[in-house]
Amino acid sequence: MMSAADWRRDEAYEHLDTLDPSALAWEFLRRNPRYRAAYRAGDPVAPFGLRFPIDPDLSAAEAEPIWLTEVAPAIAVRMVAAAPSDVTSSGLAAAAARRRLADDGLHLRFPNGLQARVPLLADGRESLGALVPLDRHLLRRLAAVRALRSGLAGRWRDLDLLSRARRRRLARALRAGDARSEGASYREIAERVLGERFADSLAWRTSSARAVAIRLCAAAHELAGGGYLRLLAGR
Repeated sequence: MMSAADWRRDEAYEHLDTLDPSALAWEFLRRNPRYRAAYRAGDPVAPFGLRFPIDPDLSAAEAEPIWLTEVAPAIAVRMVAAAPSDVTSSGLAAAAARRRLADDGLHLRFPNGLQARVPLLADGRESLGALVPLDRHLLRRLAAVRALRSGLAGRWRDLDLLSRARRRRLARALRAGDARSEGASYREIAERVLGERFADSLAWRTSSARAVAIRLCAAAHELAGGGYLRLLAGR
């Protein structure tokens, strides 16, 4: 696992409070040694859930990842040709913050982190609708469609997928994982990340902060190894 910031500095991780689930997922994935090796070797990145390869040295703000719609039901909407409506590919593209063209369609990323995949049609004026499979992610898919519709009406709201407490735990896990990758001890992590202090070794060994530090490091390892996909599924 790589470190992208000075884990000893609180302010180096304060920006995590503003990241959407897509950006947080990328922050964990780019710390995955297997992904870093695959990127360097030019191997496919689809097994990691990405549609396009991204340099793992780029932060979420620089990378703006686009995920496969199959792995990101809570943030990615697949559009298809549909009965007449007021939604068109040209209208979607105009509202997007980022556009990437590929052989499977036009991939769009919107200001609040939502994504859409638009089919390659004759022109940009064909009516489109959202494809919503009746699977276990149905409610999250519908929420993403509603958020997209609201955004197209000019209201790009933040995706309500992470509670404040959950976001704080993710930020702590990311920081703890960075610290561990640089050789920090669990005690150092408890002191720096959790803000705990211990009078002696006995106080440390019997402290609940020790277990918390260990769990944070384990969570960081699991999230970087594939758990980040749960963020994209709204879990």
